[in-house]
Amino acid sequence: MISIFISLIGGILCGTLYSLTDKDASFGIYFCGIIGTAITFYIVNKWKQKPLNVVMQRVQGRLMQLQEAQQKKVNHFQSRPGGNQAAFMKGLEKMQKEATGEAIEMLKDAEPFYKWNFLIEKQVNTMRFQLNFQIKNLEEADKYIDKIWLMDPSVATMKMARLYKKDPIDRSLLKDAASKKKALKNWSVTKAFNKGIGRVKGANAVLIYSTYCWMLVKLGLVDEALALMTEAHKKTGDDIVAQNLDRLRNDKPNSYSNAKYGERWYALYLEEPPKQKPKVVRQKGNRQGGRPF
Repeated sequence: MISIFISLIGGILCGTLYSLTDKDASFGIYFCGIIGTAITFYIVNKWKQKPLNVVMQRVQGRLMQLQEAQQKKVNHFQSRPGGNQAAFMKGLEKMQKEATGEAIEMLKDAEPFYKWNFLIEKQVNTMRFQLNFQIKNLEEADKYIDKIWLMDPSVATMKMARLYKKDPIDRSLLKDAASKKKALKNWSVTKAFNKGIGRVKGANAVLIYSTYCWMLVKLGLVDEALALMTEAHKKTGDDIVAQNLDRLRNDKPNSYSNAKYGERWYALYLEEPPKQKPKVVRQKGNRQGGRPF
């Protein structure tokens, strides 16, 4: 990468200049070279970070505009009861898909910065994966699934959800304890879970734990899910985790549910949200009991 190359040159120059002042100070030369490399790297990245921030701010700004527009649309719909809810939801989805597509397109402006710092490409790939996942452009999201950061718990759960669909575990390996342990350890979902959970703490870890436990329950691995839920409760103290833990302890795995996480859970596309029943508005008759006209 260009920034590393320039930083090394800066370090060499600093070490060389120091050697001219004191030819016998070999340790000082190395120390000065290291300091020079670090300072040069910081300056170069600071210099390139400003135009990159402009690109990222444009992307975030477009997403903020989307949220504001959606909220206005929701407020307008709620102020006029009796509207077509299905058509309204389709309108929101179309709005989100178009605006998110524009944001993804804006990320192309960050590509010239890849050659300066390899971390930038991973940062952009993470955003591309997340945004494509959100609008159900899943095949496009899969192109970046192995090139992303798992610092954000929502990104970690998205990756786990995709791998659960793309790379189902071989159930024939879950019959005996030894093969079960090995199969789970090597499962791509488990690896994503371990990486994701290792980088977050407290309440931020709740959905990662709950998502993986839901998968274990679906596989019939109730004992493993129970052990993990126990750990999750100790580390998060979450009420929904406590409820699911109680269900597993009482041998009610079929009652395990992440539904109370609401949109955070259903946005992973692992379960369909419950259909809302349309509200029936009853018309009152006139005072004489006749039909309203």
